Amino acid sequence: HLLPGGSLAGPTSFDLLVVGGGSAGLTAAKFAARFGKSVALIERERLGGDCTWTGCVPSKTLLASAERAHALRTAAEFGVAQPATVSVDMAAVKARIGRTIGQIYDADDSPEALRALGIETVSGAATLVDARRVSVSSGGGGTATVYEATKGVVLATGARPRPLDIRGIASVPHLTYEGIFSLDTLPERLTVVGGGAVGCGLCSSASRALLPTPKQAPPTARPGRVRACPGLRAARLVGDPRRASPPAR
Repeated sequence: HLLPGGSLAGPTSFDLLVVGGGSAGLTAAKFAARFGKSVALIERERLGGDCTWTGCVPSKTLLASAERAHALRTAAEFGVAQPATVSVDMAAVKARIGRTIGQIYDADDSPEALRALGIETVSGAATLVDARRVSVSSGGGGTATVYEATKGVVLATGARPRPLDIRGIASVPHLTYEGIFSLDTLPERLTVVGGGAVGCGLCSSASRALLPTPKQAPPTARPGRVRACPGLRAARLVGDPRRASPPAR
């Protein structure tokens, strides 16, 4: 369905053009298609965005494994015979994360799944020409194709992690949410900067059984930062002091 250079083997005029195939762009495209509108979804990397590949899906899958391990380690509190040892095979957890991502991508985010909903997909980098036209180039030296929207253009290009202005961070190993789920093992100590959904999920997973040697970390709050997760052991969570946060409760 897609020709080399990112151009469609078909029309270049649609009711709606959506730039960005992450959760927001997918929602917009599916919503419009449900109302019978013709839609082209433009994405330069991989459909699904952060939610499918580096956010919601992998973090919740990791958390599910952590909850199982935590349930086994605390079984005696509920009158259930507790195993002598509970170990977590992070390579197996990582493999399950990959399978879960693949299943959700195939069912909801793939070009085939979107085409079944009446949504065309265009692979390439988009440049906004004007309020109704978008130029798409594959980046391989091919000719750019201009697509036209008769109703409008939705810009849902998402975001990327930015380097943090923290003194000394360059001298210590650190990862963003784009790389944390590719680890075969988790570190013994983990500080998570940012109290959003992914940060809280990582913090909870680590403290609930995935870190090999949990150690007590005081759950104290600092000015402009988020209070550490309740029951936190080896992982610590701090917020970005440049973002306003509600008072810790």
